[in-house]
Amino acid sequence: MSPDTQSRRVILSLIILSIVISVVAGAFTDSELKECKKFTRKVLKQILKELGVCNSEWKNKTKSQEEHSKKMGCVVRCILDKEQMLDEHGLVTSETIIRSVGDRAPDKFKKLALRLFHQCDDQLGKTLQPNDELCAGYSKFGNCIQNSIADMCHVDIPF
Repeated sequence: MSPDTQSRRVILSLIILSIVISVVAGAFTDSELKECKKFTRKVLKQILKELGVCNSEWKNKTKSQEEHSKKMGCVVRCILDKEQMLDEHGLVTSETIIRSVGDRAPDKFKKLALRLFHQCDDQLGKTLQPNDELCAGYSKFGNCIQNSIADMCHVDIPF
């Protein structure tokens, strides 16, 4: 498959995902959309707090800013772990996704959140390599989860 064909497929997939998200989010009433935005902002705030904690932990484990920058995926891995998204082997599973969304998501948003998170796992779960010193796959996976949370109810990410 040529690079142009791959690019077109990726773009088409992203367009389809955006349409699905818009249709689902568009199905919310105004009060549900307001509640959804409140919920997603709360989750994003929690992630920001964990980012601060994990970033500090990893700064202490690295010798330079350059090394720290290279290991930002490990900071994301730390956040995913704190969010109970990782199993004991450092991998995302259907069970960890369900546990992470679990009691936090209101029932009316749970199904959507689970679907979006499972899409991230389907797309990027195989890139998670617990033995990777740079934790590269975790960064991409974390971005997918973060964007899914924000896109769920059209919330702007403040960072």
